Amino acid sequence: MKLKAQPLNAKAFAPFGEVVSLPRQKKPSGSLEGLDFWADLVPLQDIGASYGVGYATLEKRPWVQTCAERHMQTQELLHAIGGDMVVVVGPPDYPGEPNRLPGMEKFRAFRVPAGDTVIMKSGVWHWAPFAAGGPMRLLVIYKADTGKTDVGYADFPPDEVLEIEP
Repeated sequence: MKLKAQPLNAKAFAPFGEVVSLPRQKKPSGSLEGLDFWADLVPLQDIGASYGVGYATLEKRPWVQTCAERHMQTQELLHAIGGDMVVVVGPPDYPGEPNRLPGMEKFRAFRVPAGDTVIMKSGVWHWAPFAAGGPMRLLVIYKADTGKTDVGYADFPPDEVLEIEP
């Protein structure tokens, strides 16, 4: 199935989570010489545990996705550094069946500009983002030890892989 990456905007991404980007309309909550700060743009859910902060590097790879994962007990924050990325997401359907995929037609792809952030809801299907240009970096934040204790995983049916159009 072909999946065209759409520009990131809060309304289109809302079924999957939140978008954090530089506020263009909102007045900063604080300013000092050479610094503007916008506090509490998006609250993270209370997980009753520590957050884990991870860092990744992304190289260009083929624009094909053959599997996905999800985390039922935590949101996942992805922040693009040094380049745009394309994030493929699927809705958090079937919460009682962590390894059950939604229909492939429900997946969407979003182009996340460098410096912007997406925060995926618990249960949203995803995989490693695609580097849209060249090599880039990625900041990842979720509940500590999520990769060991809270991963639902599924391969896509062989005849239903996603071919991403960046």
